[in-house]
Amino acid sequence: KSEDWSAVNITWISRNIITKRQISSTKEHGWKATELRTWLQNDFYDTLPIDLQKAIVKVRKSYRDITSGSTSVSDDNIWIPSVREVVGANSVLSENSGAIYDNYFPTKESRIKYNSDGTIEEWQLRTATSVGFAFVTVSGTVSQAGLVKKGIVIGFCT
Repeated sequence: KSEDWSAVNITWISRNIITKRQISSTKEHGWKATELRTWLQNDFYDTLPIDLQKAIVKVRKSYRDITSGSTSVSDDNIWIPSVREVVGANSVLSENSGAIYDNYFPTKESRIKYNSDGTIEEWQLRTATSVGFAFVTVSGTVSQAGLVKKGIVIGFCT
């Protein structure tokens, strides 16, 4: 069973980059069809401690399906943030439904993420765009790029 994001007790988002990966080899059909989502739902999830796996609640996450031009939902145990979740509904790249974590990301500076070696890294968002997927730049703004390797910041709910 999947819960609406508003029905969970706690949403967790990693403080910094957990790895660096390419989101997908195509932007077709958006987040739900990406190789990154498949990896997070299966291989990555399986590496988590069993007690944490039992506590994670699968939730419905909104995403932009660039192929159909609509906003869709996926049922995810582990996910990466969307443009809407990071900067709110005011972005032209934003989905039209879903959570907004504006308390967590109130400024550009609050969106800056670091690698394990302390260097600032761009990080991937799940929002598909006309050129690929959105991402957060090293200065904390949202931009869009082709299908290239970026830092990965994960989220999950308990």
